[in-house]
Amino acid sequence: MKDKILRKCLTNLFNSGLNTFINGKTKHDVCTFIDLMNIAHVVNMDDIWIQVCRDELNEQDANKFIKDMLKFLNTI
Repeated sequence: MKDKILRKCLTNLFNSGLNTFINGKTKHDVCTFIDLMNIAHVVNMDDIWIQVCRDELNEQDANKFIKDMLKFLNTI
């Protein structure tokens, strides 16, 4: 179940254009980010999100992105 929700979330994230939030990253970078998110179920989700976001964005953007993602997860 968690995998289906994660997959749906990531598909919606990519298709909704939220990927543009990742500060003008290339499509390849966005796909790599989504691939990392896809395997995140094997480890602690919060740790992966925070680590990946903070590697890609400054801390303020990372925190906003995480909040937006959590808000988005609550809508599905």
